[in-house]
Amino acid sequence: MQKNLDGFVKSVPKWSKEGLLEHIIDFVVSDDQPFRIVEKSSFRALLTYQRPAMNDSDIPHRTKLREEIVYKAEVAIDRLKEHFKTIPGKISITFDAWTSKAYDPFLAITAHYIDSPKDQPREWQLKSKVLAFEALKGRHTGANMATTISEVLDQYEINDKLGWVTADNANANDKALRVLDKKLNGGSVFLKKWKARDRRIRCSGSSLYVGFIT
Repeated sequence: MQKNLDGFVKSVPKWSKEGLLEHIIDFVVSDDQPFRIVEKSSFRALLTYQRPAMNDSDIPHRTKLREEIVYKAEVAIDRLKEHFKTIPGKISITFDAWTSKAYDPFLAITAHYIDSPKDQPREWQLKSKVLAFEALKGRHTGANMATTISEVLDQYEINDKLGWVTADNANANDKALRVLDKKLNGGSVFLKKWKARDRRIRCSGSSLYVGFIT
């Protein structure tokens, strides 16, 4: 009786241009590669070596690659926005500024919150989601960072759910939260929904580091 080899031989997935694009997107995003890598001759030679029957036109242009990644990012943001609407508690954030070797300023913002499976509401789970890694408009000033943070909160529609904010001890971060306080409260001094003074958490790791070097 002929034995069935399906359980022993792993089937090779069918090749397609769409599948190639998905794998290149995963490679570029997960390994932080530039879009133009798809135009490097060595990269294209590697792909054609793996599949000699592939045409050069099967490899996506960097413009196509960028369009697809931006589209997927927009879809992910929309899904996360809808997910945040189901979170009953507060959504806290951490943020940190960074300067590239080319002296370009960036700001990373991450959300932290408690979630639970729908069928197990008491099984609390701490979740973290990167909200943004934005190029700052100008230098690392408190006002500039507050503007970016406010725009990200608006984008995800979580202004009313903002909990606590953690950042290192830089004076600019204190300034950023004071400005954010005004933005969230519409400039009101008396009827405050969110108070920076009560919601500011200082990064313990940063405090320890400063203590060691001083």
